[in-house]
Amino acid sequence: MKRLIFATLMVLAITFVAFSQAADTLSVIAIYQGEKAGTGPGLTSVKMSVGEEVILTAKGMDEKGNEVIIAPTWKSDKEISLTTVEGKGRSIKAKLLKAPSGLAYITCVVVTDSGKKMTGEVTVEVKKEK
Repeated sequence: MKRLIFATLMVLAITFVAFSQAADTLSVIAIYQGEKAGTGPGLTSVKMSVGEEVILTAKGMDEKGNEVIIAPTWKSDKEISLTTVEGKGRSIKAKLLKAPSGLAYITCVVVTDSGKKMTGEVTVEVKKEK
């Protein structure tokens, strides 16, 4: 029984150390359209109509492109409302409330365990009416 408890504690300790180290290996935050993060560099911009909603998902990656677990905070310009997708802390629903005078931005912010602040950003462009 003591060996089982010791082995369990060792696994937990190793998991904690690995997670702590992973949080500090974050080198980029990519943002993807949809509820699932994709591969590659992610979006730099998204085109929306006034009243349209899109779902965006953030993915943290290390220098080699391996996924790093993140707990992002999202913010946007006043022309865009953001709602967290239930059960998906890395995903938000963005709604364009009104056309911005220029460009509008949605930003994903992550602070690592070491206090390093990292951001990923998407520019929102208004779709031209046909």
